[in-house]
Amino acid sequence: MRKRHRGAVSFGSDIWAGEGTAAVDRANLEGQTILVVEEEVLIALDLRSALEGAGAQVHVVRDATDALACLSKFDFTAGVIDWRPASEDHRVVARALKQKQVRFLFYATHPPEDVTTVRGAPIFLKPGRPEDIAKALVLLAGGRK
Repeated sequence: MRKRHRGAVSFGSDIWAGEGTAAVDRANLEGQTILVVEEEVLIALDLRSALEGAGAQVHVVRDATDALACLSKFDFTAGVIDWRPASEDHRVVARALKQKQVRFLFYATHPPEDVTTVRGAPIFLKPGRPEDIAKALVLLAGGRK
C-alpha cells in the first residue's frame, strides 16, 4: 500500500519525514556511515551537508559502479539512492545494500512503478528537504532521535 506524507512516499514502511519529527542535530547520526548515490551534483552536496551536519560520515557517488566499489571498501549503516527510471543503477545498488543488510531509502523525481525493487524502503520525492532525509536516516540507521 502506498502512503504519502509531506514529500515522502512509503510502500509498507512507517518511516517518513514531516512535521513533528525530531530535529536533526550534530549527534543524531554520529558514528553512522552513509552511502549517497546521486547523479545531480547540487542535490548530492545538499545531502552531504545535511548528513555531515547530523554527524554522519558520508560517501557520495554518482553511479552504481562507484557505489559497488564503495560498498566493497566501507561498512555502511544506511544509504540514499537516487531513483532514475531510465537507469538500472538504483536496482543494482538496492540489491547490493539488501544483500549486505544495509537499510536505505530512495530519493525520486517520480514515484516508482516497480514496487518490488523498493519493498521495505521509504521513497522521498524530489524536491525535498535534505534535513527530512537526515531525519529518516536517523530512524533507518538507528541513530539518536
